[in-house]
Amino acid sequence: MATVSAPAKRAQRLHPAPLWLSLLLAFLAYFLLDFSLRLFYGSMSNVSLWAWQALVFTLLGSGTMTAIAALLPRTGRRIFLLVTFVPFALLAITNCVLYQLTGTCFSFADLAYAGDGARFISAAYFRLKAGEWISLAVCLAMMLCAVIFMPKARPGRRGRIVAAVLAVACAAGIVVVHNALAYRGDDQNRSEYLSWDNAESHDTFRDTYTDFSNPNCCLMLTGLYQYTVRGAAVTLWPQDTTDQRIAELDDYYASHPKAAADTPMTGAFAGKNLIFIMMESMDDWLVTPEYMPNLWRMEQEGLYFPNYYAPMFLSAGTFNSEFTANTGLIAPEHHVRNSYYAEHALPYSLANLFRDAGYRARSYHAANPNIYNRGQIHLNFGYESYNDYGDLGMDDYMLDSQLLRGYDQIVSDEPFFSFIITYSGHGPYTTEQQNISEPHLDRARAVIDYSTVPYTTEAQKEEYTRAVAQAMETDAFIGGLRERLEADGHAEDTVLVLFTDHYCKYFSDTELIEAIKGTTDHNLLSNVPFVIWTEGVTPEVSEKYVSTMDIAPTIVDLFSLDTDLRYYIGNDMFGPDGGVVYFRNYVWYDGKTYDTGNDASTNPAVPAMREQVHEQIDISQDTFRCNYFAYLQKRSGETETK
Repeated sequence: MATVSAPAKRAQRLHPAPLWLSLLLAFLAYFLLDFSLRLFYGSMSNVSLWAWQALVFTLLGSGTMTAIAALLPRTGRRIFLLVTFVPFALLAITNCVLYQLTGTCFSFADLAYAGDGARFISAAYFRLKAGEWISLAVCLAMMLCAVIFMPKARPGRRGRIVAAVLAVACAAGIVVVHNALAYRGDDQNRSEYLSWDNAESHDTFRDTYTDFSNPNCCLMLTGLYQYTVRGAAVTLWPQDTTDQRIAELDDYYASHPKAAADTPMTGAFAGKNLIFIMMESMDDWLVTPEYMPNLWRMEQEGLYFPNYYAPMFLSAGTFNSEFTANTGLIAPEHHVRNSYYAEHALPYSLANLFRDAGYRARSYHAANPNIYNRGQIHLNFGYESYNDYGDLGMDDYMLDSQLLRGYDQIVSDEPFFSFIITYSGHGPYTTEQQNISEPHLDRARAVIDYSTVPYTTEAQKEEYTRAVAQAMETDAFIGGLRERLEADGHAEDTVLVLFTDHYCKYFSDTELIEAIKGTTDHNLLSNVPFVIWTEGVTPEVSEKYVSTMDIAPTIVDLFSLDTDLRYYIGNDMFGPDGGVVYFRNYVWYDGKTYDTGNDASTNPAVPAMREQVHEQIDISQDTFRCNYFAYLQKRSGETETK
């Protein structure tokens, strides 16, 4: 048997086997993938890049995957490395793209609408920071080198033992850190809500990690791997606390009655018809006499709220606003399935209230009823039917002006409530939507004063122009609808409520929309149009700060609908209460104070408001999540039987 000389042994020690070099390369690729994501997008939260939780989770996660790979034969090792690394790399890109578009990274709560959202994905949206593209390329190159140059040799007996011990130790370490961070169900130290007024002694990281309802903060706090695993667990396999939570909701609603306050507008539109229009991406800067003269005219002649905001609690921004405007509830961000929207009871939705008042209630949108499952969800909202482009006689579902082909369905001689969702403002603002923009491009180029547009490239200039042209198509529908109502005498007995689902977020370069609107904060970007118009109404501009959650209680008061106001999170826009906009992650704004909950405040009212915002958002989301209204209906039925 040949013996290995002492110099050879020393050389082996100095030059590790190719197998361990390739595994080290794989480990570094895993680690740097997460670290670079948090490095370049650390601004998404106030969690430090060097937070020990993220570093430990990422080191342990990278170690677990690398150690498992070491135990496999070469082919299995290659497959394992690729099938773990590539999905995480794609998730990293997804987080970056969603954050740039919406200000919020990927959450498993968005999966309910992933298929629908994918229909509208455009290559124009994939504009990551240059550093992130470079780091992704480096990580991918490292992993490919590890896979391609992986030797046939497997670790010896001692090496396999070491790899197995490392895999178990790293996995166990993840469990230990998880248990240290997460509250247990019986943990008496767990406050029911975040105690913002006692922030110095309160571990908000533990609350954030346990609830896992703040995607941006959780990603920075745990790193890509633990964030993905934990996010999937709390969303796809939620802990059932429904019975306990329903009891808490009972206590809350019993102690928080909300009586209607008489205002100069109470019952102002009682008995009139309502056309409820949610406009796709119609931002405030688009509403000018040159770009959208019809909507601008309504703002001048109607009840106009320049400080209206459309907060996004779901990345599916259109459905997010659609749900809140119709129900008065906030769409839950986690622990909710798509089926809930089609099944959970919503007796206080606008459609149900109007139908109870003797109105016909129908919804209209050019898109297929399968998108966002609107065909079923709108029926659950209380609408008699959902009508798409075929029902409306449209040739092109993207052209809002063709919605008027269904005018005789939308408008009726019997009392009616019609909900319309437009489409033409949807991005991207490129030649992909040529059919929308082309008829209006010449006029757009003629009226735009490019000296006032903050574009820095010709591509940005063209996107801006096409965004204006597409808004003109929506304005054509609005103008045509008003003309038809005036022509057939319905302008006086029909009210138009027009609001936007979300800000114009489809520019490929986020910096352009930030420059246009003068803010880099995605919450403040959501300041969008809201106007109420009917023939003969006295024009009024209200400076009150309002949002999507205030729409339902406002309509209830204007039309004198019979309901229990305590179940709406918002307030009547014309009443004395409210004036505060709630955003995702418990941020709020009242025009003077913009509070993220991160900084100490000398204003004694701020801690109390922080606690109120946190409590009310949780109550609203849990009311829907726990199917609370079905419970109330069941209890009411049992009481009547007795």
